[in-house]
Amino acid sequence: MKYILDFIPYQEDNMDVEYYAEIENKIANNQSISENDAENFLRTINYIIRKKINPELDNFENTCDLAQSILGHYLNSINCKVAHCSTQNVIAPKVAGHNFSIVTLNVEGEEKDYLVDPTYIQFFIQETCNES
Repeated sequence: MKYILDFIPYQEDNMDVEYYAEIENKIANNQSISENDAENFLRTINYIIRKKINPELDNFENTCDLAQSILGHYLNSINCKVAHCSTQNVIAPKVAGHNFSIVTLNVEGEEKDYLVDPTYIQFFIQETCNES
């Protein structure tokens, strides 16, 4: 399966466990983090969830419920505010709905919302996308 988008920003050997543990600790204690830290943290969470769902990173069809469950369980365990959302309309052929989450983080002293969707890539399979 070939994807239109490049969606693997990190590999395991690039992850600084201490760096992410420090961010996780700040989030758990509602301490402020930088915009860069928030984005790195959420990108890494997306990658880890994708690896848990499919280690080959080559198919995420019909896995949004599982991804949101993993994400929600993890974020709840570190006391992070998360809201799960569902689309109510058909969004693509054979796709009656989709689930994603809104994660709220304390970024530079203010609450900031992020849309987090580890399985969005399932909609960008080359065979189903038009060049336009």
